[in-house]
Amino acid sequence: MRTTQPNNDDYHNQRKVILSYSPTTNDTLGRQLRRLGIDAEIPNDSQWASLLQRVTETYDEHSNDREHLERSLEISSREMRELFDELQRVSEGQLAFERDRLQAVFDAVDTALLVVDQHGIVNAANPEAARLLGSRARLVGSSLATLLNVGATADSPRCLLDENDVAAILQGHRWQTNGIYLRPHGRSPFPGDCAIVPFEGGPTNDNAKGAVVVITDNTHRVSEQTRWAWEATHDSLTGLSNKSAFMGLLQHALDVADHNGMWPSLLVLNIDWFKSVNDRLGTRTGDRLLEEAARRIEQTVRKIDAIARLDGGEFVVLCEAMERPDIAVLEAARLIGAIEAPFHFDGEVVQVTASVGIALA
Repeated sequence: MRTTQPNNDDYHNQRKVILSYSPTTNDTLGRQLRRLGIDAEIPNDSQWASLLQRVTETYDEHSNDREHLERSLEISSREMRELFDELQRVSEGQLAFERDRLQAVFDAVDTALLVVDQHGIVNAANPEAARLLGSRARLVGSSLATLLNVGATADSPRCLLDENDVAAILQGHRWQTNGIYLRPHGRSPFPGDCAIVPFEGGPTNDNAKGAVVVITDNTHRVSEQTRWAWEATHDSLTGLSNKSAFMGLLQHALDVADHNGMWPSLLVLNIDWFKSVNDRLGTRTGDRLLEEAARRIEQTVRKIDAIARLDGGEFVVLCEAMERPDIAVLEAARLIGAIEAPFHFDGEVVQVTASVGIALA
């Protein structure tokens, strides 16, 4: 059987019919009760009116409560929908913010970064990668294996990744090499480090789903290390070897002589009265005098001879494999002649004398 829920107006009208009272109804009810043998007091008119009033009030309260509940449900439903929409907007905004922030970090770091898929194809490159390896337009879509060669030195390039390396990376293994020279195609090689870090695998976790390639340009660091090493072994003014480096050269020459029997000779050259010359002409002219003297010594001695500045106006020449002592004497004479030739600085002629001491092994 199908029933239809009446609306509020219909139900209210029915309630009026059911609860209507009249004297006839009261008489009829009394006769029915007496016929059943029930001795009951029949409510009078005021009692019936009071009862009807209480029933009406109870119904009205129930109706109001139901309307309040329906209203509350309607409000709650709308608020939940609005809250869901707001959460969705916030989530999308937060995701966009995080994406933009990660992109900003990706672009700002001073390390070259490449994102590659599981086939080694570049999907993204940051500005530092473009500076080192080529434009983003050229990098994106290229195979990583075709972008770089690698070698122990700048002149010994080989392919960065071989088939075994690629297979290992696709299985989720980190790949790294340090202290090598990277040679981008069509560009000059540069010293650097390279690491490839695979991403986590998919649901089966059986292999990597791509990787990030991290390339560090060590050009500045290597340049600084080279400079520090040079400064530790050279005289900063003349560019000649310093005393510390010269002692190492001398020890090496003596070790070689132990094997071949050809002992070295030493020529110690001193610019006479250099301190007084430096005081008289000034430090700037004195420095220029030392620089020019170093050039003259280099041009006078043999290519195989080692030269060092010891201190002030004192220089030393290490002559290896000198066959006869008289050759050392001749070279000393040439050195004196080279130093005693006039120096010309800004139109001023400066002339000094020199002396050379010879030590034969």
